[in-house]
Amino acid sequence: MIRLSANVITSAIVLLQQLDNHRVISLGELAYCKIDSIAIEDISDFCQRCCWVEVEAEKLILTPRGEHILQLYKNEEAYRLDMLEDYVLKCSPIWSSRIPYGRKEASLFMSDDERACFFEAELLNKNIDMIALKWWDTLSTIIRGRSDQENAKIGREGERRTVQYEKNRTGVSPKWISIESNLVGYDIQSQIDKNDAAPLLIEVKASKNVLHDACFYITSHEWHVACTSKSYII
Repeated sequence: MIRLSANVITSAIVLLQQLDNHRVISLGELAYCKIDSIAIEDISDFCQRCCWVEVEAEKLILTPRGEHILQLYKNEEAYRLDMLEDYVLKCSPIWSSRIPYGRKEASLFMSDDERACFFEAELLNKNIDMIALKWWDTLSTIIRGRSDQENAKIGREGERRTVQYEKNRTGVSPKWISIESNLVGYDIQSQIDKNDAAPLLIEVKASKNVLHDACFYITSHEWHVACTSKSYII
């Protein structure tokens, strides 16, 4: 996918205008057309990823979101804010995960062209207004929620693998405690080994990060249970 730039945003608007003016563009035409020196195939791909256009019966058509963007542009409203929101949420540039840590943290990892687009939309101005503040806060909330969901998914996968590992190790299916309650201070109750059925409490920490970048947090309750239990592992 082509990288975001002021030229890409302008070209995307031109494509939306062409489709709004009932100029049907077939997929076969894409390889032979350009908009502002950018291949229309690239602009089309960008707009599809942002959900402004879609393919129907081998033709490009506007989506309701694309119509919304175009209406903002026609009324000289802040269309760039909505376009940048769609770019961040749909295309997930690598720096988007930094947004919950603050706009400066995110902008440090943007390309020069991306940063210029955000300045043009008045999202990186030194004196931030309430509109820009709301934009950053909204995106931060959405991305943080996505991160929480992903972390929960990774955590469950770690627990599932632990259950399977313990069953293979001991020959007995362990109890998946965290499914019933995540307040007890551990996730899995297994046993010491095949010949010792004494309880082994397991707190599972899972990550997709490489080993030297991985870290985990332990709550005060988990720490207390670990210190007061006869057999407890992480």
